Amino acid sequence: MSMPDRGEQTCAPGTPSVLFVGKSSNFSPRLIAATGQDLDDVQLSVVPDPDFLTDFAATQDRAPNLVVMDEQTLGSLTDSQLEQLNALHWTALALAYNSIGYAATSYRTVLAPRNGSVFALNTRLDLWVTILRLILHGGVYVCPHVVHHAPPPVPDGDDGARLDITLTPRQREVMKLVSEGRCNKEIAATLGLSEHTVKLHLHNANRRLGASNRTEAAMRFRSIR
Repeated sequence: MSMPDRGEQTCAPGTPSVLFVGKSSNFSPRLIAATGQDLDDVQLSVVPDPDFLTDFAATQDRAPNLVVMDEQTLGSLTDSQLEQLNALHWTALALAYNSIGYAATSYRTVLAPRNGSVFALNTRLDLWVTILRLILHGGVYVCPHVVHHAPPPVPDGDDGARLDITLTPRQREVMKLVSEGRCNKEIAATLGLSEHTVKLHLHNANRRLGASNRTEAAMRFRSIR
């Protein structure tokens, strides 16, 4: 069996890349094409079967910035396929899920330890694109429903060093401005981000700080600086 043509494209130097690994019924040509229209500066590739990962890697000059898997693929990875996946030396890993129960378990056992992201396959396209771009810029997105089902362990509030290290550089930038009383619009203008992206960073910072709202997050952030 050979790799599909769309999986044999080579990224131009410096072009960010996303590799989707999963069934065509999930990562359909229509979905990938629609994603590509909004992410026209990103190389998108699809591998329908993890057994093709080694062949895919042989066609690429560098590692993908982001690997997005569907739950059927992630849940059925063999040791050999997992080795092939790790050999890609991806920068970020994400799960696009159908089942909230499976997503919650996978987040707790597989993705959280790897700082991975989790979002629903049926996410609205504009949000889907925003999430992908957020991850490509070093962020992490975890669907709130997944957090509710499988809340990650949060360090004690007195352990400032451990709390601080769980925040990404961008999350720390956002939280610094939040703690100064800036609104999302001001933060977006200061950091050159969209307001929606600021909200995503704030959501993830709240989760990592163990805060239930903006004010509590700001207080916890100030206590660990």
